[in-house]
Amino acid sequence: MPQSGSYELKKVSAVFYFLIINIRYCKTTNMVGPLLSFKILYALIFHFLLSDMCEPSAIVKNVVDKCNVKYSTQSEDMSDYGIGWEFLNETTNYQSEYIYKSASILDGYPFWAVHNVYSGGGYVFELKGSIREMQDKAMVLQKAQWIDEYTRAIFIEFTVYNPQVNLFGITTYLFEALDSSGLFPMFKIEPVNLLNYYTSAMLFQLACEIIFAIFIIFFIIKEIRNLKLKGWRKYFIRFWTCVELLIIGFSISATIIYFYRMIETDRLLKMFKETHGNGYMKFQYVGYWNELLMNLIGWLVFLATIKFLRLLRFNKKMSLLACTLKYAFKPLCMFGLMFTIFFLAFVQFFLLFILCDVG
Repeated sequence: MPQSGSYELKKVSAVFYFLIINIRYCKTTNMVGPLLSFKILYALIFHFLLSDMCEPSAIVKNVVDKCNVKYSTQSEDMSDYGIGWEFLNETTNYQSEYIYKSASILDGYPFWAVHNVYSGGGYVFELKGSIREMQDKAMVLQKAQWIDEYTRAIFIEFTVYNPQVNLFGITTYLFEALDSSGLFPMFKIEPVNLLNYYTSAMLFQLACEIIFAIFIIFFIIKEIRNLKLKGWRKYFIRFWTCVELLIIGFSISATIIYFYRMIETDRLLKMFKETHGNGYMKFQYVGYWNELLMNLIGWLVFLATIKFLRLLRFNKKMSLLACTLKYAFKPLCMFGLMFTIFFLAFVQFFLLFILCDVG
């Protein structure tokens, strides 16, 4: 890695170890204020390594002896090492931080970042133990260059819970080491309500869920009857049939994901209670399923809105509006094209003006 990139990596490495200690300190105490009261449930740091560096051109090899390789899941290092990234043998001392853990062990999933997609596994530094133990281990890892020039991504994950609003904050910080040197930071914070039945609106929510399930069962029976009456060819040729089937399919999928998310949440909270927050708990996995559930609910609302608009075709004013839009379709498209061109030109000019001003 070029010298500038190594310098950036060393600076970020020191910041990470400092952040680890502070996260762990917050984890051992409830942070309470006039408007804030939360508990950090679990935190960890893990990163991805490249298996090897590339060889520079023979022309510049006397000046630069190494070059960076772009990260990919094929070039990811999945080997186990001893302390200081030494190759394992009978005499090598090893720590868990130098042992590769796969995505299945970490309850991980592929993470789509800005520059790459990461597999979900890696080398993990778990934030558990006393403050003194954390400080000593952080110093040992820093001296042994646990984060080095082969590092391509560094994740910091932790979850906070605010009992006042009954929300979990699933937080992921990511620093990507670019092949052109330097680091690209990003973060993802997901506020999630995982304890749905611990609020004053529990009975109302439960009633709405039961009504929703009854409606879905009714629509399934209705569509099965229509399929038998009309046959396969006439049944699937209608557009609104596809809308009905998508609503049923998304509803069943959302229901399955909802109960699976509930089971995983109960498992994690039970583990937290048994280990007092020192067991391995990855709430990002639950957050992933919650995000998928929200996407399905969004599609359901969209399809239900389209189906509701179909009922307005009997209204004379809505029919008149539809005929007007159909008649003016070509002029509206031309106007939309011109508007898009001028709007994008204005946005680009504004962006260039701001960037030049900042530079």
